Amino acid sequence: MKLTEDGIYKFKSSTHCGRVNGWSMLALAGEYKINPTERCLKAMRKVADDALSEQDPYCGGWLYTMAADHCMCKTHRHVGEAGFIGSIRLNGLSYYYAFPVMTVFRTLFYEESHS
Repeated sequence: MKLTEDGIYKFKSSTHCGRVNGWSMLALAGEYKINPTERCLKAMRKVADDALSEQDPYCGGWLYTMAADHCMCKTHRHVGEAGFIGSIRLNGLSYYYAFPVMTVFRTLFYEESHS
């Protein structure tokens, strides 16, 4: 969480940002499941905002020029990212957006049925 609060480490704008961004959100999601704090949600929000700021508004994906070891084209390298990297990022984003909903349901249904 400290890395997001300091703002020094960049979770976007690199050839590996999908991996860094996604795994960071998943790690923070694990922390939030154990210790649900506003600080943790704020850290996830920062990483999610970084991810969404680079999302292509037309195709919905993240378009980066492929690294030389992923695309050997001579004139112009392909654009996109590996499917599993997109899945890691989307998985992290899904947790970020699910936590507030899960909290509401837990409050409405669990506490009400146990009071």
